Amino acid sequence: MDMRDHTIQGFLAGLIGSMAEMFFTLTMYYGFGLTKYRFMDFAGIINFNQIPDSLLVAVIAESIVYIFCGFLGIVFIMMLKVLGRQNIILKGTLFGVLYWFLINVFRHSI
Repeated sequence: MDMRDHTIQGFLAGLIGSMAEMFFTLTMYYGFGLTKYRFMDFAGIINFNQIPDSLLVAVIAESIVYIFCGFLGIVFIMMLKVLGRQNIILKGTLFGVLYWFLINVFRHSI
């Protein structure tokens, strides 16, 4: 595996980001009760038409979230090839906010 490959870099960045996202979401869900849904719930609803209710379905749904976030990492790094790497933190923040907004729009349409 060549780490200079932008696709691999983007996928790994997406995986790392999804782990941080999972930690934050689960903390808000179980720790503080500030949210009704986890990201794996959305994946479960989209793929199985239900919120994950068993360990197997939860693992599959969380795996789908990891793959999706890896894909988002690939999209972001390909976007950087076009837009350049100046102000990468700002671009990453805007990309994340756009993703968050689209997920919330989708959530309210369910």
